[in-house]
Amino acid sequence: RSGVYVSSGDPTNPATTYSPVSLGAFGAALALIQGSRISLAAAPSDASVVYALADGPLVWRIDNVTATPVVQIPADLFTAQADYDQTIAVHPTRPERIALGGCFTVVPAGSSNFNAAIFVASVTRPGGVGNYRFGFAPATAGDSSSADAYVGVGVHADVHMLRFVPVGGAVQLWTGCDGGVFRSLRGGDHRRRW
Repeated sequence: RSGVYVSSGDPTNPATTYSPVSLGAFGAALALIQGSRISLAAAPSDASVVYALADGPLVWRIDNVTATPVVQIPADLFTAQADYDQTIAVHPTRPERIALGGCFTVVPAGSSNFNAAIFVASVTRPGGVGNYRFGFAPATAGDSSSADAYVGVGVHADVHMLRFVPVGGAVQLWTGCDGGVFRSLRGGDHRRRW
């Protein structure tokens, strides 16, 4: 069965049992998408925080075993290839900071210049209740590349891996895609530095 499962047992023991994590209404929507997959990323600085990314695009923040939807995800993150281009990463010291990778974004909008769909932003929960929010707000409606969260300019489309990597006193964002390996020297915080 598809979904997110958790166990407190030894994963190397065949007798270990797993329990489903309820994904709520977003989970019901995911069940309708044939061939969907879910990518997971744990916060290195807080083992109780895990993020899940799935077709839709859909994102959840899982605190302990309680999943809460994350809204304001770029609608064009995947196009039609969520089963192929899908990755998520969590900043090494900031569990609220995530990177999402998918297929492509056209930059500038309306052109034929395909760049990687990579977005980096903080996940917040105003007032501590309700859904979490990904810091995605395009300056121009329908143009994901106009959002401050968009960092994929100059990177080949079809993103398969994202990793925040501490180097000295800085954090770099590395990506693996159909065009090779790229890195942002500023942890993906600046869209033009790959």
